[in-house]
Amino acid sequence: MSQWQAEFSSLESQINLHFLYNTLNCISSIGLEYGSREIAQMTSCMSKIFRYSIKKDELVQIGEELDCMQAYMKIISIRYENKFSMDMHVDERLLEMKTPKMILQPIVENSVYHGLERMDQGGRL
Repeated sequence: MSQWQAEFSSLESQINLHFLYNTLNCISSIGLEYGSREIAQMTSCMSKIFRYSIKKDELVQIGEELDCMQAYMKIISIRYENKFSMDMHVDERLLEMKTPKMILQPIVENSVYHGLERMDQGGRL
């Protein structure tokens, strides 16, 4: 692949990502306009997760990772009608330390889908 083609592909990818991000924000606005708070919240959270996941940094602050995980759990909470809850207890001194990006979300997702989802009464993470 020539350098020009590589640069064009990179630019095209950035435009597509920007379009998706803007579309999610638009859906959120429409949800609010039509009184669907759940749609607005879910798309807003998805937009946050998406923007976070495409950050170029491979290492991020633990606080950012926790914010992403909370956005994910908000989506899950809406989807499962508050069947699950999550408590976080993190020493504030850890929040600025670095961790690989998107390392916690798959753990939480697996906990929901392979553990909590099967519980009749819901559960707590």
